[in-house]
Amino acid sequence: MAERSTVRVEVEGLTLASAAGDILVNGVDLAVSSGEIVALVGESGSGKSLTALAILGLLPRGITRLRGRVRLNGIDVTDLAGPHAAVRGRQIAAIFQDPQASLDPRWTVGHYLAGQFRRYGATSRRTAETAAADMLARVGLGDPGRVMGAYPHELSGGMAQRVMIAGALAAGPQFLIADEPTTALDVTTQAQILDLLEDLQAETGLGVLLITHDLGVVAEMAQRVVVLYGGSVMETGEASDVLGASWHPYTQALLAAMPDLAQLEPPRPIPGSPGDRLAAGTGCPFQPRCRDAIPLCAQRPPSVVVSGSHRAACHRSEPRMPRSAGQALARPQGDAGESTGWLSTPNHPLPAVGASPGERRHVG
Repeated sequence: MAERSTVRVEVEGLTLASAAGDILVNGVDLAVSSGEIVALVGESGSGKSLTALAILGLLPRGITRLRGRVRLNGIDVTDLAGPHAAVRGRQIAAIFQDPQASLDPRWTVGHYLAGQFRRYGATSRRTAETAAADMLARVGLGDPGRVMGAYPHELSGGMAQRVMIAGALAAGPQFLIADEPTTALDVTTQAQILDLLEDLQAETGLGVLLITHDLGVVAEMAQRVVVLYGGSVMETGEASDVLGASWHPYTQALLAAMPDLAQLEPPRPIPGSPGDRLAAGTGCPFQPRCRDAIPLCAQRPPSVVVSGSHRAACHRSEPRMPRSAGQALARPQGDAGESTGWLSTPNHPLPAVGASPGERRHVG
């Protein structure tokens, strides 16, 4: 494979609002470079998919960007309009959680994929069809000729997702957004799709933004993690730091809510719901649900604690020595010195960060 230049996608201060004026994404910063997988995690409604759609320039009607920019190698592509429209698909591609919703039921797989290759430079129909069949084989679909003639309803969920991955890679993009790509799949197929993404990323040098609820997958695949809640970044850093020595009570709560078959105690759900949050700008959005909250948390936005690449937006966080995944999390201390953190045991249902695909656990 020819060496590819380094590509960097940067999101700076992204703030999105609804037509009613509600702040849905609030000052999000993140960056993904070639050859790395960055995981974007958080509960449903935290702003993960809206952030991805903003990168693609595909915000739904009624959603307005108030502030912030998206840059590709330093070039502003925030609106992906006019000359920047060529970026989408060719340099930035995406796959989503329901492949059947993205495939036209009137078209065969061959018609769809050949059209993708024609759009991105194939000079003839025969050339496009050959490239499509080759790409189907590349993403692990046996008998590409038969798949080319199939309609979407004739495909299993895993096959349809592989077709979508093939279409996303048609133009040889340098950056891929994978938004919950395994949500509708069974556990075995989930592992196959994630292994495929990991192999393709290693082969092509893609930068990948992986949106997922599965912290086991994050521990196995991602180099860095961004934790969102209420549209704001709660914690970010190397996967080993965020998962192995988390600072923010929300990150700790997500870990405590994961099932662990090795423990007799059930997972600890987070009280309340994601809708229970403060208005943007008044304080920490997690404060109404946080067991470690103090009055200051409701009065002003949280300060950002920084230690190297590890950051947390929390009035109670303190820099702590990094620990490997699987060890006890460092927990905030109460006003009287008592432990008020979320975890009572040092055991986490996570594989070690960087574990092999065979050690992946699907717990989300």
